Amino acid sequence: MKYFIYPFVFFVFLSGIYPSDHGYYMYKFEIDKNDNISLHTSNHVDSKLKTSKIQKHIHNSILYKIKNNESDIIFEGEIDNPRIIHFEDFIGSVPSKTKVVLENSFFVVKVPNFSDIDKIEFYKSDKHDLVFEKLSEIKLTNNINNSTREIFPVTDIMVNGSNDARVNIVFLGDGYKQNQMDQYISDVEEVTDDLFNTIPYSNYMNYFNVYAVEVPSEDSGTDHPGTAPDCGGYNDNVFYADTYFDSSFDLYNIHRLLYIQDQSAAFDVLADNVPDWDIIFVMVNTTMYGGAGGTFAVFSRHASSSEIAIHEIGHSFAGLADEYWAGFNYAGEYANMTANNNPETIVWNSWLYDNGVGIYSHNYPGNEWYKPHQNCKMQFLGPPFCSVCVEHTIKSVYDILEPINSYYPENLEVVASASELVYFGIEPILNFPNTLSINWFIDNQLIAEDVEDIELETYMYSLGEHEVKVIIEDFTDLVRNDSSNLLKSEFVWNLIIECNTSPDLNNDNQINIQDVIILVNHILDFSSEIECIDLNEDGLTNVLDVIFIINRILD
Repeated sequence: MKYFIYPFVFFVFLSGIYPSDHGYYMYKFEIDKNDNISLHTSNHVDSKLKTSKIQKHIHNSILYKIKNNESDIIFEGEIDNPRIIHFEDFIGSVPSKTKVVLENSFFVVKVPNFSDIDKIEFYKSDKHDLVFEKLSEIKLTNNINNSTREIFPVTDIMVNGSNDARVNIVFLGDGYKQNQMDQYISDVEEVTDDLFNTIPYSNYMNYFNVYAVEVPSEDSGTDHPGTAPDCGGYNDNVFYADTYFDSSFDLYNIHRLLYIQDQSAAFDVLADNVPDWDIIFVMVNTTMYGGAGGTFAVFSRHASSSEIAIHEIGHSFAGLADEYWAGFNYAGEYANMTANNNPETIVWNSWLYDNGVGIYSHNYPGNEWYKPHQNCKMQFLGPPFCSVCVEHTIKSVYDILEPINSYYPENLEVVASASELVYFGIEPILNFPNTLSINWFIDNQLIAEDVEDIELETYMYSLGEHEVKVIIEDFTDLVRNDSSNLLKSEFVWNLIIECNTSPDLNNDNQINIQDVIILVNHILDFSSEIECIDLNEDGLTNVLDVIFIINRILD
């Protein structure tokens, strides 16, 4: 079984019970132009590590294996090659995509809190040629560096619940001076509003949190050295700015390629301020069109910035492919891209011929690859996501989250007496409109429907262990293909009913003659309301229990 970890990572967990309740380690590495990898910092994060089983749209990857002292693999995974970024140009009549290889870069690996971590091994992989080359082997001593570097104000743009139970989007700003923070927050709010007015994010807004870290730069703006050969009319529009993350246009001789050059600082800011991020956006304070996608989704304040951000989250979060032909380097089997044109077996056959979904070939030379729609946000800025992309986005949400804010009892093993009233409940995360079904079971027998909590009278059940289970399932019309049951979650308690040892037999918070009557009737077999009473815990129900309760009354 393969799992994914955000952002741009998946992993396989191989060592017993997943220790998510104890937080995780966050290791920051640098990779240079020769693919040499070195460890820079490590932190412990006291939060739940989100995991996923859905394969993301990874083009060129680096594999890693974490081993213990006996060289057993206890954890392994895959990340997008952090030296590779992608520039998408939507300005022309036909969108295009360019792969750029950075000279060096930084990346983070998040690892569960294992006590026996020893080392990590990195391998370079090309998914098309299936080539694996060992790059580095690094000792992980767990000498955690939790010293605070710099804390910045973090504005809650939209907080719907605990970070453990939400997809956390974090914005970083570059080129905003201290006196421009109000403008920065306004810019972030505009992108956030646009995102959550877009289906399906509008339907699942409650499943997300959004934060903006207020990182001031010395200067306003960014760099445009005017050195790219495709600058055109912008050749004379040269400017520079001293910014916190050192963003710039004209990188790698592409005028509109806008990216941050100090990625290490960005990871430090995230680790110190919002370490449990899932999606990272970097907004650069310039209205000139530009941006790039990679470890960080970077975009400017151009009029199309919201659409670029929403398109990019389709890649980074939902793992969707572009629906314009981006080249053979980007072709593969994904939720919205396939080489299979058989209507019976195509991956989106449940949507076929509805809502404009069909089997459309990409433009030559990619005409043997197929997409589901001709006017989707993964092809053009502006249109909505097609039904196939909407469905896969919703499945991506449920793949890393369960739709539960909280539950009670918090202890999943509940011990109760044979005459007790026991309460169970959940607080669900509701979508818009609410399409969640909540069903309660005891020993796989349905006992309640569409309620958030139940009460059980234990006298109705036999002594011993019983399974109390709640199943939450989303029956949204926006998902038709959920073969992995991602939209179905269950929560289970183990209820142990024991012989009643409390003298308050009628549960009225008093010990009196009424309890004596219940006990005597039970001994004489005049009443079967309580299955078992053993007040003195000698394994028998007899006159000694009567003496016990009378003594309690007389105390």
